[in-house]
Amino acid sequence: MQNIPKIIEKWQNHYRHHSMHPIIRLLWAVVMVIFVIGLTISGISIYKEYSLPPEEVIVRALNDMNHAPSYTFHSISKRLLADKEEILNEVWGEKNNNSTHLKGKIHLVNGEFEVYQIDDQYYRQDNITKEWLTIDHMGEEAAEKLMQEINPLAMLNFTSPIEVEFVEKEKVGDVMCKKYHVAAYNENEYMTALWHNFFYTLWIDKKGQLCQAEIIAVNKENETQQLMMQLQIEQSENYVEIEAPTAP
Repeated sequence: MQNIPKIIEKWQNHYRHHSMHPIIRLLWAVVMVIFVIGLTISGISIYKEYSLPPEEVIVRALNDMNHAPSYTFHSISKRLLADKEEILNEVWGEKNNNSTHLKGKIHLVNGEFEVYQIDDQYYRQDNITKEWLTIDHMGEEAAEKLMQEINPLAMLNFTSPIEVEFVEKEKVGDVMCKKYHVAAYNENEYMTALWHNFFYTLWIDKKGQLCQAEIIAVNKENETQQLMMQLQIEQSENYVEIEAPTAP
């Protein structure tokens, strides 16, 4: 950025010693202006990228995700013990401002589940009859407990303060992201009843959006046993409608 005045001065000296058509001079002036503006914008972007504290990057990313029009996600939870790992559950989900749709499999019991939350109504599919059971106006406490148990995004509810460290830049698929380590206390009462010492690794893309997370926690009764959850998130700028299920 400091060399820009020297570049302009060099070009000006060049113009003084070479006769040029007025139109060509005008075109060169336009090119110079565009060039300077481009360098300035790039410099501002780089400054913003590196001046934002890591804690603010994470807080903004999580806040933006919670207020995004729509997003989809996929998670896998595993139990780690010594050199063995066991898949506990796998969840696919989509969410907008008012509704949530979750579908998954609980590997321990070889069972499946599917739940819709449309405003203040909840729909759950019976595993045997495949009929949809409607729960109208579920109490706030009961609804929160249900979503904590089955919604992997509840694992990203932190309490302040949080400790964040930038690790490196790393690709997630084809997207270059910034990788952060986060130490924070989790608000999910369902998870904290069994697990503690939560440690997070979050990947934030150049838009400041969370696109991947990994959560590791330690079992309270057996310190050699760990929980690991891997979560992929794709945010959308367009609102995705989630409709109540219909009878099969």
